[in-house]
Parts: sequence; C-alpha cells; structure tokens
Amino acid sequence: MLTTLRTTSDNPDFIHLVEYLDAYLAVVDGKDHAFYAQFNKNCQAFLTNSDFNAIAP
Repeated sequence: MLTTLRTTSDNPDFIHLVEYLDAYLAVVDGKDHAFYAQFNKNCQAFLTNSDFNAIAP
C-alpha cells in the first residue's frame, strides 16, 4: 500500500532523498553538473513555509 506524508525539508528522509538525487544528477549531468547544481537547492532556501503552503496542494 502506498502512503504519502506531508513533510518539510527538515525531515531526515527528505534530506537523504535530496542527497541521493544530487549524487544521481552529478552522474547524469557529467561535466555540466556545477552549472545545474546551482538550481537544485532545497526549496526552503527560496521559499518561506507560508509561501510553500500557499502553492502546495
């Protein structure tokens, strides 16, 4: 059974998932990874919680 959990970027599982994704993208992006990595930051670096709640379903 699939369950969903609404969380924040402070969740350890979310942090681990982001680290895993970053490692995967480093391989996929190859030599261009430094350029793309600047855009792949945790959303809380750009949005406040109230901003995120306003756009989240």
